[in-house]
Amino acid sequence: MVKFREGEEIVGAPDVQVIEMARTSGSSRTYTADIPVAGAGAMTPRDGKYDLSILVGDHRMPKGLQQNLGTVPFVFHQAAKEALSKSGIPESSDTHVVTKLAGRYLPLPLIAHTFKPPQKTPPMAITAVFVALTTVIPLLAFLRGLGLLKVNTKLWKIDLHGMVFFGTLAAYLAVLGMFFLFLNLVQTMALCLLLLPVAVISGNKVLCQSRAHRLGGATN
Repeated sequence: MVKFREGEEIVGAPDVQVIEMARTSGSSRTYTADIPVAGAGAMTPRDGKYDLSILVGDHRMPKGLQQNLGTVPFVFHQAAKEALSKSGIPESSDTHVVTKLAGRYLPLPLIAHTFKPPQKTPPMAITAVFVALTTVIPLLAFLRGLGLLKVNTKLWKIDLHGMVFFGTLAAYLAVLGMFFLFLNLVQTMALCLLLLPVAVISGNKVLCQSRAHRLGGATN
């Protein structure tokens, strides 16, 4: 490979240029390198001194071997410069193309990972007021309505099944309140599904006991 040392600066031209070597047919120890200085792109028309070195590497070698051979001056003729300019090195007056070519040798931009921003929630005070308006106040109004309608609550036996049933209803209201405060929809549905069979079974027991009590009172 050749490494630019000093001389004419060209925008977009790399400092190090690697020239691949090929094994000579019929020989296992002879390698040749063709430098197409008037061809398409192995060299750039950059006059100056270059450090010439041999780099030997293989996929089975943990580290390549590099041997410096010395410094060689490169002077490109005008014909070679024109040929290489046509193959990719623009004129310095073409600012747009020169800038685009120089960008190939600039570091790539850092990858910025974008994560989902946290969901915005209202202040706790507003949430508490909303919970009170949607759960507590309607519950109190419902209980007050039962009193105004003079509902016969004597048939509601507060035994084990009754305590479980009304406790489950209270737990439902608590889950709904926690949903507005800090639970998400999946957690709320999971808790409601856990309370559902308990409410159904205990409520059925309470209704059966009330029916049996009414039938027994009517018989007597």
